[in-house]
Amino acid sequence: MRSSMALSISRRRRMLPRVDLNVVLGEARANLHETIEAAGALVVHRELPNVVGNPEQLANVFERLISDAIAFRRDEAPLVTIRSNRVDNKWHICVQDNGVRLRARERWRRLLHLRRAGYRETGREAVRVRQILRRHGSRIRYGDVPGGVASTFALPATRDERRASPEASVKGRDE
Repeated sequence: MRSSMALSISRRRRMLPRVDLNVVLGEARANLHETIEAAGALVVHRELPNVVGNPEQLANVFERLISDAIAFRRDEAPLVTIRSNRVDNKWHICVQDNGVRLRARERWRRLLHLRRAGYRETGREAVRVRQILRRHGSRIRYGDVPGGVASTFALPATRDERRASPEASVKGRDE
């Protein structure tokens, strides 16, 4: 038998609306417009999917990941690439940047260092991203990739997409 807390979380997830990640990313980019322009950053993406989630919270996730890409940049202009890939009933979202490569443990140390240096929101916001994604039934994973860092998380597909044919169960929007 499921605990009352597990039932409460699953009910909350069922009540989440259908969200167009293109719109959500647009809002995040608009909120960071001055920061992106000042850094000379380029944020690119292909068509992103519709998912089940809270649009404000997901916009906050994109804002934080783009902000981190700008904060952890190299001498060159930041390049942030966002792509999606569907696996079964989930959309895997990858936010990749050309910033400083850091192992996960080093990333947290760097966040603490920035916090001590006066960037007070940095540590709290990283925790906030983890909490938001946990509410959406996901976890964020950081990994080094050639030329930078990739942050990956999964979000549930909409009901319409879940009913899609089995051959469409693995579909990339970045191909």
